[in-house]
Amino acid sequence: CEISLGYYRVDSHEAGTSVIDRTFVSEGTRWIVDYKFTAPNEGETVEAFEIRQISSYRKQLSHYVSLYRDLGPEPVSSALYFPKIGLFSEVSAD
Repeated sequence: CEISLGYYRVDSHEAGTSVIDRTFVSEGTRWIVDYKFTAPNEGETVEAFEIRQISSYRKQLSHYVSLYRDLGPEPVSSALYFPKIGLFSEVSAD
């Protein structure tokens, strides 16, 4: 259940649309979850894979968090979810 958010940043004159895979509110916190259908490379540990993926997608998730912080007062958290390996990785977007 994706949601599309249009945005316009006055300071940078940037406009666009971001598509967020999943968002919900749990215990007063808005969660943004980006699904990734990938798995560790051959010989790569799950820990190394997780670090690599977080590094690759932190900027994208920070953008999503920023959009939701502009929309409401609730705290916003983000995560990557890897359904192929059952891994949920919280990502600090600050």
